[in-house]
Amino acid sequence: MARLLWRPFPCPDYDLEGCESWLQGMAAKGLYLRTVRFGWAGFAKDVPRPVRYRLNATRGSVLDDDWSAPDGEERELSAAAGWQYVCPRGRFFVYACDDAQAPELHTDPAVQALQLKRIRTDAYGAVGSGLFFAVLHPLLWFHSRVWRMFAALPQYLLGFALVSVLGLGLALARALYLRGLSRRLRRGQAPVHGARQRRRGVWLQGLQAAEIAVLLFYTAALFARWGVPAVQPLPAYTDPLPFATLADLAGGGAVEWEAESRYIHNTVTVSHTPAAPAVYDFEQHALVRQNGRAVLRAGLYVDYYEARWPWLAERLARELRADWLKSETAAPLALPGLDEAWRTDGPFCQLLLRKGCRVMSVNYIPVSDRDPTLTQVLPVFVERFLA
Repeated sequence: MARLLWRPFPCPDYDLEGCESWLQGMAAKGLYLRTVRFGWAGFAKDVPRPVRYRLNATRGSVLDDDWSAPDGEERELSAAAGWQYVCPRGRFFVYACDDAQAPELHTDPAVQALQLKRIRTDAYGAVGSGLFFAVLHPLLWFHSRVWRMFAALPQYLLGFALVSVLGLGLALARALYLRGLSRRLRRGQAPVHGARQRRRGVWLQGLQAAEIAVLLFYTAALFARWGVPAVQPLPAYTDPLPFATLADLAGGGAVEWEAESRYIHNTVTVSHTPAAPAVYDFEQHALVRQNGRAVLRAGLYVDYYEARWPWLAERLARELRADWLKSETAAPLALPGLDEAWRTDGPFCQLLLRKGCRVMSVNYIPVSDRDPTLTQVLPVFVERFLA
């Protein structure tokens, strides 16, 4: 068997006119299709001659037996008309004919339009999936965290947006092309072949390649992040923090860490992104002693953002406050030096401070009535935040 020459298909499989035009152009150069593997066409080289190629839509799906090759009856009918089956490509069977006098493989364009019905229906379904992934899915899952994701994970949010938009664009391009082609076929017009169809196929294939490249980059970035231990144990963390801790609230003392459990952790996560030079996710559960006497035992959760722009800090503050357990009872505070301040009271005391590009959301949970209240420790939170 002669060695095959491999070339990448410059157009997606559903672009009938582009594929047929390209294959006929390759035959004019002496390259004749023999097989298709992973989007690459294997050609046998011979003397150039005019050959017509046609793509015939399969009757089933990829789960059906009649997807991998046409049945014997279809092959016999095609061979009787002068057309030889070559190989499958995607949801189509490729036929070739080097007899200029042989009739067209599809003598009735309306019948060809009916054959495309299943593939056209699948294309409409892909548009629906693309709309869900690009529009409804973010509205359902990300709408309450979009600005925090933009600040803490901008590369992943951007990657998701690019993959979604490109996927939706490809689905729309496929559906519109098949819809227009089917309409022309139902009107009795035969498919058009030529350089224009080849150029359109190159553009569609480029869009598909861009989606695959972004998806691979996005996946690699996710795996790269998973491989980095971002969460650090708080007892071993020695760098300064831009907000008050339990030791600061108690006015100093010896810290005794609470035992780790399913709901209790002492950790800090620090990240730096183009949209937020500093992001802290802080959780502390500890007992603070002074001269052997317990002065404070509480839980402390802090979300701290140093945003790149003041408008981003405003949106972060709005999102953080909306996530509070008792956000509807939050009361504004008029504190000098701050652009915005809010608080809630009760067993889960919450505080939000914003100044310029910095915003901090605090959840302070004292264990007993003997521990300082939020009102008592509020000046410490404000002083450290402004500092």
